[in-house]
Amino acid sequence: MPLLVVTLTIFGAINCFVNVQAVVALLLLSAGCANVVPVLYSAVGRQTFMPEHLAVSAITTLGYSGILAGPAALGFVAQSTNLPFALGSVGVLLAFVTVMGLVLPQVLINGEPPK
Repeated sequence: MPLLVVTLTIFGAINCFVNVQAVVALLLLSAGCANVVPVLYSAVGRQTFMPEHLAVSAITTLGYSGILAGPAALGFVAQSTNLPFALGSVGVLLAFVTVMGLVLPQVLINGEPPK
């Protein structure tokens, strides 16, 4: 659910023309993003494919890599195209993460494909 809030609010922040609407959309975006990390770490603790200490290290490395590379990649896409397209692509990627978040926990945690 938090990823759905993030996805919808980033599209709202891109498409609004009033500053108050942008601030409200970004507040909702922040609230959605704040819930992702605890959910991710709890899923890492429940998975059985990797030892927990290695899985937490891998997830933390991926998170920090995204913090470092994300703004540079977003700037590159924005300079190549335009800013609304770059931010819209972030929304599309978050929609993909939302879909994967619904499918992967069953596979990773339970070891069975979704029905």
